[in-house]
Amino acid sequence: MWSSESNSLIWMDVNERENVIDVGLRSEAERGLVLARVLAAGVDTGALRLAAGGSFVRTLDLKDKIRPFVPAGVRIEYASKKGCTLGINTYTSAFGLGFFTNSHCTPGFLALDGSTMYQNVSSDPANIVGVEYVDPPVFSCINPNGCRMSDAAWFRYDPSWLADFGTIARTTGFGSTTIDLWNPRIQVTGTGFFYQGSTVNMMGSTTGWRDGVVERTCYDFTHPAPGSPTLNCQGVASYFNDFGDSGAPVFTLEGSPTVTAQIVGIHHTRWTPDSLPGVVLGIFSEWNLMLMEFLGNLGSVDVN
Repeated sequence: MWSSESNSLIWMDVNERENVIDVGLRSEAERGLVLARVLAAGVDTGALRLAAGGSFVRTLDLKDKIRPFVPAGVRIEYASKKGCTLGINTYTSAFGLGFFTNSHCTPGFLALDGSTMYQNVSSDPANIVGVEYVDPPVFSCINPNGCRMSDAAWFRYDPSWLADFGTIARTTGFGSTTIDLWNPRIQVTGTGFFYQGSTVNMMGSTTGWRDGVVERTCYDFTHPAPGSPTLNCQGVASYFNDFGDSGAPVFTLEGSPTVTAQIVGIHHTRWTPDSLPGVVLGIFSEWNLMLMEFLGNLGSVDVN
């Protein structure tokens, strides 16, 4: 009955509880054809229960393997299975195509270790997308553990054609991690700016598309863990975030209904202030300060 000559059926299941075979039709128009074939085969039609099968849509999540080209906003991890988010696809004059994510997503925080990054999981060697090329050391400052301007590391794509340059994965809406199959990318048109009270967006592989209001524009952040360096002049905004969003692109939006993105930084830390119970804030490294740290190694850096 189910043959290469007919696509009348889209699903079939044995219903043990009611002792029937449930059959999903592509449409009600197929009912007569299916019943005729059942009778011709000598099968008791009373053993079947036919119904239109409805519509089916394949879904793709930010945590899934995204190919053939990899946009920003999707899950990456290194061999220890520490999940993070691919932050910004870039083209550099020194090394060609690569991407930024957080330095703390690598084995050596704020230190070059040449680690390999995978998208989406590291259990399959075929998922390798890049190798760490640049992660500047800390510089001397008032903190004896040193300072940096960003929690960032740059990876060279391997192979280079994997880069979906100038794009961020687009989900079905705010709070969603499901990629919009009808409109799967937000185009990056350049870099932007922000100020206290403005709105920024984040695309994290754990919590999806989020937005929030900028609370601080130059926040010197030192993680409470012993031995932590200071990250100078970080941005803070009220977008929701969680573990696995580290490295996510932070951007502003322009246009309606077709929106484009302007990069302003990469997210690195979830902050729940003791003075604001229940409030979640995001701390991000600012794009212009990232460039100050990386230009000497990467040369000119383009995002679109």
